[in-house]
Amino acid sequence: MARTLLAILFAATLAACATGGVAPATGEGPGSSTGAGTGGPNPGTTAGTNDNQALAARLTEISRDGNVCSLLTADVVQTVMPSAKPAEPGPYPGECGTDDGTGTIDLSVESVLGSVDPPTPAETVSGLGDVAYYQEQIVDDAYLVVVVGEDPKVEIILEYAGNDGRSHRDDAIRLAKAILAKAR
Repeated sequence: MARTLLAILFAATLAACATGGVAPATGEGPGSSTGAGTGGPNPGTTAGTNDNQALAARLTEISRDGNVCSLLTADVVQTVMPSAKPAEPGPYPGECGTDDGTGTIDLSVESVLGSVDPPTPAETVSGLGDVAYYQEQIVDDAYLVVVVGEDPKVEIILEYAGNDGRSHRDDAIRLAKAILAKAR
């Protein structure tokens, strides 16, 4: 009996993976039209333009070569975290991070196949890449996902944990703009 149940659970999991999974409980999945979590381009951006495609290709190269810290330089970081240490590579080629003894900034750049689901709950942020999502996980932890390009599609994940009780939404957005400018 237990083996039969296990086989059914395994088959159901495989079926969910093959069909793209299950839509989020919020009803905001691919194909929905409920606003911020729809995964469409930001108003005012130029989704799929040659500029964003070139930027996506450049970001893919930076990530693949393990040079993500070249985007998180002192001149970029110190605008929001003046006493930050020099950025150091993470455990994987597409990761980099820094801290000032209290707060941390982590950056991840990776190529993505298929659609990018926004974090839940999330706020759409205009003016960054093809689409960007901001999530405040707790008051002083800003989580920002920026998607650039179509083929390749690149996901930039920036997390600013200030550990100081203040919102770092604007800091994370300012950092993402500087990172995108540096990558161009």
